[in-house]
Amino acid sequence: MKVTQDKIESRQAYLTIELEPTETEEGLKKAYNRLVQKANIPGFRKGKVPRPILEQYIGKEALLEDAVEHMVSEVFEKAVKDKELKPIARPEVQVEKMDPVTYKMVVPLEPVVKLETIIP
Repeated sequence: MKVTQDKIESRQAYLTIELEPTETEEGLKKAYNRLVQKANIPGFRKGKVPRPILEQYIGKEALLEDAVEHMVSEVFEKAVKDKELKPIARPEVQVEKMDPVTYKMVVPLEPVVKLETIIP
């Protein structure tokens, strides 16, 4: 996973995250395991459909979309840890490309508080 921090302004970090093909394949395996339990394909019992048949039935793009959607939180956690950021909420996420999978995230950060002493 390649994380690029574009800039920090207004207490928000702008990140671009590009996944390696191996990470995408791992996400696809998890998506297959999740979707195969729900798929009702004629000639197969639930949970017993081979991956190529499932991909043919629902489409590889649908499998990839499910994988990308479910990988967001895992990718976010790794990116924050890698860049040593302290987020206060979930990021705004936008999928830029599907090959290779690339996310753009806007991460809200902790505010900086400066205390001043006032002596009367």
